Amino acid sequence: MTAVYRSAAGAAAVRERYDALLDRWPVPSERRFGAHDVLLDQRDAAAKLREALPGADVRLAGDAGHFLPGWAGSVVPFLEGARP
Repeated sequence: MTAVYRSAAGAAAVRERYDALLDRWPVPSERRFGAHDVLLDQRDAAAKLREALPGADVRLAGDAGHFLPGWAGSVVPFLEGARP
């Protein structure tokens, strides 16, 4: 884990940059979060992303932590639909 993620100031800087990008996000989005992540508060992240990108497909995996084993198959239809 890098020092930037360990420091409150570093985490705030990352969030600030992330929020600025979301304001002008032009593409369809799908995001999966693990409800039992011990590294990040994914429930909060999912809620914030739903608010920032109302059209995004945001799902919270109740049976997953930081990694989402078995969820790759759910992303394939999204990617196939995003092809030009």
